[in-house]
Amino acid sequence: MKFTRNLFEILIIAIVLITVSTSCTTGKYLKTESAKGTEIIGTYSVLFYANRNPIEPKTIAILDIEGDDYTFEINAPEKDYTISNGVPAMAALKDAIQFVESLKYRTNKILADNGRIIGYDVRPLKNISYNIGYSPSDILAVNYEIKDMKVVVNIDLKSHFKEHLRRDLFGGD
Repeated sequence: MKFTRNLFEILIIAIVLITVSTSCTTGKYLKTESAKGTEIIGTYSVLFYANRNPIEPKTIAILDIEGDDYTFEINAPEKDYTISNGVPAMAALKDAIQFVESLKYRTNKILADNGRIIGYDVRPLKNISYNIGYSPSDILAVNYEIKDMKVVVNIDLKSHFKEHLRRDLFGGD
């Protein structure tokens, strides 16, 4: 009987610990919306990320509004990105567009839970061949996860683009 009681207590403690640890470590994902360059004002820290691996090319520039409560951190090796601080809005946007090296690009605003803009991203649109021709497409899957006022940025390629790119590089169906 005592063994069953101890086992029950251990089980309850384990469940509580697992619940608390997962609720503390899991962040919340932020929303993005399309933005116009003309709405970008203020001063920014600009994060320039580039993984120019030909198998999975990923390039993005993130404009982090300076002076707010949020900081951005890219979930990648430090060698894959650089940061410029104190950049005025129009210079930040110009630098971001030049960095993504694309004639066509997309600008998104990054929104906090309350709907306030906390930053922007600029990402290239790549020409992807489809059966009907070429179309500029956003190839990046970018997630902004907030943890204790820090925005952790996870960058990957959209899965259908990964498959398309691998077929082009390595052949096959």
